[in-house]
Amino acid sequence: MPDAGKQPLEMRSDAELVRACNEGDESLRAAAVTVLYERYHVRLLWFARCQLKDPSAAEEAVQDTFEYLLRRIPPRGAGLHLRTKLTTKLYNVTKHNALAAARRAKKYEGCGLDPDELPSREPPDADAFEAILAGLPPAQRETLRIRFVEDCPYSEIAARLRIPIGTVRSRIHHALKTLQRMAAAGELP
Repeated sequence: MPDAGKQPLEMRSDAELVRACNEGDESLRAAAVTVLYERYHVRLLWFARCQLKDPSAAEEAVQDTFEYLLRRIPPRGAGLHLRTKLTTKLYNVTKHNALAAARRAKKYEGCGLDPDELPSREPPDADAFEAILAGLPPAQRETLRIRFVEDCPYSEIAARLRIPIGTVRSRIHHALKTLQRMAAAGELP
């Protein structure tokens, strides 16, 4: 059997390409991802188009799939670790991205707004945000800060604070309810 390291990248298996992504130098990682993109782009695009009416949304779902892949490859990520075949992972991520695109499209359907033309979400002004949070307990304040200033998902907040995800949800829920009551009473700055 020929040495996988000497074979052209196009001839390597998915597992060998994933290994090259995780262990290779930057140029090898980029080349391996390019081969994976060329190998699966058309199939994933077809799959996404079966779920979405808009071809550009399907293309975006596939692009998001490969961005997901890139975020997991060193030095940015801890590596791409597969428990299943790579194709299973790629199809699952594409399906998730397509469903998210469909939800976004449905959310703005009939309102006359194009989601791509909406202004980007700017992070809140730190001083104003801190003044608003001053009336909350420290744990709730920290959780809201991580969620809304750093824009972290609940799972990441739970990992960072070493608390269950349900506690994250509870803290955010109670903090927002408290802020709503304070706003209604005119107690916010």
